[in-house]
Amino acid sequence: MSLRAVCNGLIILAGVSLTLTSFITHAEVKAEVSAQDKLLVLTNNYQKICTSQACQDQLIQLKKYGRWGDAKSQLVVGSSYLYGDGVEQDIDKAISWLKRTAYNESSNAAKYSLHAFHIMAQLYQKGIGVEQDLSLANKYLDKLAEKNYGPVLFNRAFIEFEQSNLAKGITLLEQASESYFAEASYYLARMYQQGDFIDKDIKKSALYYEKVVRGDYKDSRQRLEKIISELEENSRKLTASTLTEEQTLINKLNATLDIEVITVNSYSMKIKDPMTNLIVRLKQNSAKFAPSTGSRIRGRTCGQTSYPCKGMSSEDIDDARNESRTPDY
Repeated sequence: MSLRAVCNGLIILAGVSLTLTSFITHAEVKAEVSAQDKLLVLTNNYQKICTSQACQDQLIQLKKYGRWGDAKSQLVVGSSYLYGDGVEQDIDKAISWLKRTAYNESSNAAKYSLHAFHIMAQLYQKGIGVEQDLSLANKYLDKLAEKNYGPVLFNRAFIEFEQSNLAKGITLLEQASESYFAEASYYLARMYQQGDFIDKDIKKSALYYEKVVRGDYKDSRQRLEKIISELEENSRKLTASTLTEEQTLINKLNATLDIEVITVNSYSMKIKDPMTNLIVRLKQNSAKFAPSTGSRIRGRTCGQTSYPCKGMSSEDIDDARNESRTPDY
């Protein structure tokens, strides 16, 4: 199981964005639901994966690297607090860590920053565990759209469709597909295959299915096989001058289908393995981090400055010492 699989479990990369917020919306139709109740719905629909002491110990190490600026660690820790997975649930700490990730400007932080902004946007948009703030949610969503973040472009495409702005919606789907958001590529493939809202074009459909078939996305393989059969049938009617181009496309699509799709059962491996790999990587690159001295002044330990130590744990002091200033929004 890759580290991405762990993050997918901890970070709600897809869970909140579609399924759970939709579930909450249906609940709101029946009665007013409090922010805490919505958080409870979110938590109840999540399967905790960091239940062992070993995993919880590794989370403590990830906190350290998160405080020192590693974006992936920050995102995992923030998501852990959001769900109460491996730590006691704490929405304030979750937001704090997600903000660290979102505003992290280190060279390898970009994709984790986008994920963090997306999570916070959805929490504030739906009022999950926090007071609903549509203005703040829209600010985050606008930031994501400017960065061509696929899930946001995808959602905005369907808003345009609902308003009968078909051309704009298709453009947004295309942009989401170009950002490697599989769901956008799949929907475009379906639209071109069936001729929904746009002219039917099985060649374009095939190329969009080709983008997602290597990930074995939904029924893309079966649909691409059907299109290839259709293309092969049509090629029998082509002249020699056009047959070569058609056959080149068919061969290309068949080559993609021949690529073996390797899937891993995430339940067959222990969560500590990828967590351990992350910590090993961070330790190997520890020289790039700036460990805390326990004081706001570099090189001065707690007690050597006016910064108070009494009543604060070493972790609290590290947080205060290393936490980068982030905007209030």
